[in-house]
Amino acid sequence: MNDKTKRVFLGWLGLTTAERQELEKEIRRFLVSTESDQRQVRESTRSTVMKMDTGPLGTPCSCCGR
Repeated sequence: MNDKTKRVFLGWLGLTTAERQELEKEIRRFLVSTESDQRQVRESTRSTVMKMDTGPLGTPCSCCGR
């Protein structure tokens, strides 16, 4: 497993069971959607994540721990 995959997996491990199920459902929906819909999901998600409050500077990432 490469480092990028390991970081994502570590984030997934930090989720509750309900959060994991929700993420897995969204991934399945993404995989069967059209290329156009996938592009929209990528853009929407990127935009949303960029606006998220991830905590004060100098603290570890809540997803990957870095």
